[in-house]
Amino acid sequence: MAGTRAAFFYGIVSAICYSGANICLRRATHLDPVWVSQLKSIPLIVVLGSVLLWRASQGQQVGVGLRTIGAICVAGLFGQLGGNILFQWALGVVGIALAVPVTTGSQIISSAIMGHVFLGDRAGKQLGGAAVALIAAITVLAFGAERAGNAVQAADTTTLATWSHVLLGICAACVSGASYSVLGVTLRHHTKQGAPITTTLFIIGLVGFCSLGSIVFARFGTELWHTTQWQDYAVLGAAGLFNVVAFATLTVALRVASVLFVNALSASQIAIAAISGVLLFHEPWTYTLSIGVVLTVLGLFLMRPRGTEAPAKPVHSHDSN
Repeated sequence: MAGTRAAFFYGIVSAICYSGANICLRRATHLDPVWVSQLKSIPLIVVLGSVLLWRASQGQQVGVGLRTIGAICVAGLFGQLGGNILFQWALGVVGIALAVPVTTGSQIISSAIMGHVFLGDRAGKQLGGAAVALIAAITVLAFGAERAGNAVQAADTTTLATWSHVLLGICAACVSGASYSVLGVTLRHHTKQGAPITTTLFIIGLVGFCSLGSIVFARFGTELWHTTQWQDYAVLGAAGLFNVVAFATLTVALRVASVLFVNALSASQIAIAAISGVLLFHEPWTYTLSIGVVLTVLGLFLMRPRGTEAPAKPVHSHDSN
């Protein structure tokens, strides 16, 4: 009972913090997506770097092989360039209420497929049903995306979003989810081989800061460091800290929680994203959004394994970079 209560507590904290990170990112859609993604990685590097230094001073293993470093770096580029940047851009096109469920649906489908192909995960009938539900969710959400896109654009400009622009936003969210899956599957493989999760996440953060920083410098030089308002720095710093706390608490929860519990957490994040989009950012609540959220939650629960569920391993969520 104590373990269940602990898992519930840490799981709720994790879901709230992941949602808090997404809300902060939604508030930063007026900034360049690459710049946002670079700044968001700083708290992860600082916190995990400090943890690694402490563990090394205690004689604990923190190093990994060159082969693992290379694989994590490549996967990190997928997660940063294809995941974080596109997710941030999608937030500014279709809003948080649509971007989060679409990204989550895409990530769940592609993670299941990649896990089956590359890690030998079992793929039962549930996978087919979940895939149908999630694809249907993305399709339904896409039909209602133009109204959401218009609401997002109206908040920043006087122009309305075109259908092609909104469709690109939906596609960006889908590609973002698939990119996060590449990163997640790679992380699962190497952590199963004994690579410390703290080290792998630190490498990902460092790869993100350096690669994204190179892009920002090539485009803007050092201009953004001087022109970005302190309020924006605070929001993005909060987003990064939310991610760190969320992943830490999720890792604790998953030591005793099941896959079903993980999916329930994901479902709660989708609901929070939809509610926050409507209440905080005045995004429209439509019947397509309602149906899409329900279908996404259904797809997540259909992913549960049959029989007795073992505690789940930590997986890399779309907002933990």
